[in-house]
Amino acid sequence: MANMLKVVGPCVLATDENRKVHYFYDGSLVPFDLDDDQRERLLGTGLVVEVDKDGNELENQQADETSISLAAPQVSVLSATEGSGERPKQTAPQSAWVDYAVTRGLSRSEASQLSKAELIDRLK
Repeated sequence: MANMLKVVGPCVLATDENRKVHYFYDGSLVPFDLDDDQRERLLGTGLVVEVDKDGNELENQQADETSISLAAPQVSVLSATEGSGERPKQTAPQSAWVDYAVTRGLSRSEASQLSKAELIDRLK
């Protein structure tokens, strides 16, 4: 049996020999042997570390250069009508209506204080 793995990240998924997927959370030990590919993949993420039979982290573990970054990707979310000046659909979220109101001359702070129904009525 290889050294056990301890989860040091929020959560990892591991598949046992019967192909059943298990969730393991921060601080827990993976109680079964993993195939070499799965073991290396998990170690490469930096979400697990090898520990001895007593649960003590083994010395000299360094993050692999191929480690996966846990930082959330930077995503810009734009409404479908933002910047286009097109009237949003009636079912669009209130934020889309605020964006539309700004293109029609209302200040963002004024538009943000109005309900979706009020924005729709005002922007007829």
